Amino acid sequence: MRKKKLIALYFIILVIVAAFIVSIMDKQGDIFGTERQTKYTMYIGLNDGDTQEQKFTAEQAKSMMYDICRKYTGGYTIYDARGYWYDETKPATLSENTLVCVFFDIEPENVKNIMDDAIRAFNQNSILLETQEVRRAFYEK
Repeated sequence: MRKKKLIALYFIILVIVAAFIVSIMDKQGDIFGTERQTKYTMYIGLNDGDTQEQKFTAEQAKSMMYDICRKYTGGYTIYDARGYWYDETKPATLSENTLVCVFFDIEPENVKNIMDDAIRAFNQNSILLETQEVRRAFYEK
């Protein structure tokens, strides 16, 4: 019985040492002091889900998204894009103006809240959400 406890203790120590080494190696060569974090990027088409016509100008849509995002987070980036996809039922290549919203330092529940509000505001059927594990840092002088 004592041998099993000793083996378990050695195993725990080995795991702790390995985690410490991985942590040190992860930061080697990182002159910016970056840290791991989840980056959320959402793509919101501006065509109405029912009519497939754009109801709001890009500036109106951005203003609406600013108001939505401000409720749930203190920082975000929003930019314009153009989305394209192939519709097999037509068949045709379709496109629409799209807002891309990028978030760091946000709880997953707040990402969901933003998507819920945006789906209602823009009458969307869905929003594409991309998540990435990234390294980031704020560079300051």
